[in-house]
Amino acid sequence: MNPTTNGTYEEFPLGHATRILVLDYFDGPTEGVVRFDSGDEYQFLQTTRESSLATPSRQYFFRALPSDALDRIVGVLEQHKSPNWPVWFPIWKFDSPEIEESISASIDAILEEAGPIEWQVTTSSPAFETYRLKSHSSRLAPLGS
Repeated sequence: MNPTTNGTYEEFPLGHATRILVLDYFDGPTEGVVRFDSGDEYQFLQTTRESSLATPSRQYFFRALPSDALDRIVGVLEQHKSPNWPVWFPIWKFDSPEIEESISASIDAILEEAGPIEWQVTTSSPAFETYRLKSHSSRLAPLGS
């Protein structure tokens, strides 16, 4: 029996990550937006803030975003930063506190469009090169809610 087709799990069920925007980092990405080659986009939120040194794999909640969310966020940021793909970690320093506040508010507004938690993703790869996916009940709130 092939474990990738017997219902236990499916290899790359969301596709391959093509772009990842990291918005928070602690020993690896903890929050951001990922786009898959299927065109689907998700906000990802690490489920705990444990150090990756203590735990080789990390778990994230994925919340679906509109298909243009990543482009809109990049549009806000690229007025002040140059994107670097496939994984972009923009340095969160701006010319003034007012600019930073405006950028943060614009990005927060886009992220608020995310739906409920759809997936729990486990990976040891910060770029989601490999991952395991499990359907998740939306009754649990993401970290920080």
